[in-house]
Amino acid sequence: MTLGQVLYRDVLSGDVLVTNYYKIEKVFYGSIYKVKSHFMIRDPSSFDVSTSPPVGDSDEYYAKHLTNKVLRYSVVEKFGYHECTLKKKEFLMMMNVYIGTLKSIVEQSGDEEREKSFLMGSTLFVQTILSNFSNYRFFVGPSNSLSKGMIIVQNCSTDLMTPEFYYFVDGLKEESFQSKHVDQSGTSPGGSSLMSMTLEHHQVTESEKSDSYGSYSSTGSIPIENNSNEML
Repeated sequence: MTLGQVLYRDVLSGDVLVTNYYKIEKVFYGSIYKVKSHFMIRDPSSFDVSTSPPVGDSDEYYAKHLTNKVLRYSVVEKFGYHECTLKKKEFLMMMNVYIGTLKSIVEQSGDEEREKSFLMGSTLFVQTILSNFSNYRFFVGPSNSLSKGMIIVQNCSTDLMTPEFYYFVDGLKEESFQSKHVDQSGTSPGGSSLMSMTLEHHQVTESEKSDSYGSYSSTGSIPIENNSNEML
């Protein structure tokens, strides 16, 4: 653990799902974290992942060197994700329950704007997944529980080198490691250790909200568009 590193822990399961080592940005009205990962190779003996491919030959280079290799996404390997197979109806049902649970947590803040942004963003996010369901893969954390915890979504339509994973902002709590003033023995004046953990939760601001549009339900349930046959 390095100074200044932030862990993002699932508020329901307690699983650590990601850290700020990865590039993280907020999308969907600030309700969703988009995290860009990278890939790892299980057997890298003949392929150095730190070596850049020749300019203009990246496709041929990776096709040659990745033959018979096992690709693993860094965030999946490092945090022990378990992939789960979900049908569209199953995903929608689980999202309705999960978003309802998070809505109760958000309501406790007493911030009406935050609640509105959460409902708009999370609903639009789920509708986006449903509209191209085959483009996504789903994971759960190391506790491997579909009934308790967040479903992590991967967008498979993006390029291989920078896979995107999505997380509910209000389903995570930040655990920041910061240093205190220490003496030569490595302890603070009060006798505590060098590292101390503080919990933080970032509030969504107006500037972080997406310009995307979408409807939301005040109950936290996800409406299904009637003109999409694949959703039935």
